[in-house]
Amino acid sequence: MKSYGFITTATQIGRRVAQVLVWSVACASVASAQPADDEKLWKQLDLTEDGWLDGKELDGGWKKYDADGDSEVTKAEFVVGRAKERETVTTAAAGKPAQIASDGNLMTQAEILDFLSERMGTEPFKNPQRVQILQELVEIIRQRGLGFRDELRSDFRRQALKFSSSPELSAALHENYGAPTKQSWLMGTWTLGKTSAAVDFVVKDELWRQNEVSVNNVGILTLDPNGTYVWKIHKETLNGAWRKATDAEMRTQGGDGVVLLKGKATWDWIVMQNRVIELKDDRIYVKELGTRKLKEFGLRNTAKK
Repeated sequence: MKSYGFITTATQIGRRVAQVLVWSVACASVASAQPADDEKLWKQLDLTEDGWLDGKELDGGWKKYDADGDSEVTKAEFVVGRAKERETVTTAAAGKPAQIASDGNLMTQAEILDFLSERMGTEPFKNPQRVQILQELVEIIRQRGLGFRDELRSDFRRQALKFSSSPELSAALHENYGAPTKQSWLMGTWTLGKTSAAVDFVVKDELWRQNEVSVNNVGILTLDPNGTYVWKIHKETLNGAWRKATDAEMRTQGGDGVVLLKGKATWDWIVMQNRVIELKDDRIYVKELGTRKLKEFGLRNTAKK
């Protein structure tokens, strides 16, 4: 059979039909639940409209759906692959470990750069799925944690910026050193302090800056595993309840956090592990839940009673 367009031989036609028949069985259980955005994405990727992805159509990391290893992705393979990814995210949301990394180790710089290179392709800022890809990477970082501390002027940062300047990715790289926080880690007594912002002022036509000033011992916060807290603020003592922070409330930081209900000034406050600065002591942030503009820091109280 002579080549016309994209199908070249009768043998290839037969192989295509066989692939579709085999994969349609696996696809049947998930096709009915296929989201509309999957169908839209497929139409964007299948530039030649021939029913499979190959060649440059695989740029951007879509080869990951090539289940049979023939360097082509059929629509059935695509549908099944997408369904498995959604199942992984759903499992994580249900409080079970997502099957993102088989070894469960912290992410390395090389893994992140490889992910960006494979998924983004050679023209990352033109990739139509760049937002989705970056969101996926942020979620992986949140779930696994990082085996390195982020440095803004590092060679790794310079290489990562070739693929993205996303503020969400930058925040995830900044906030997720080490393994994701377990709720039990947050329990105990914390001595609180606060840091004032830097202030610029003018003295005799000269601009002066007062740098950040830290004030220690502004309160004591005790978190009890039974779901209650005691917040001592000078002569005032607040007794209240806490709940687990939602995934959305944790934003770009992975692991567990807790929300203090009706805390200081009757506001809700979120408590999260400080996974940014490199200190030997255990540290937390206590931030006003809504704006996050008001915050205190906490140092674990290890004094014996």
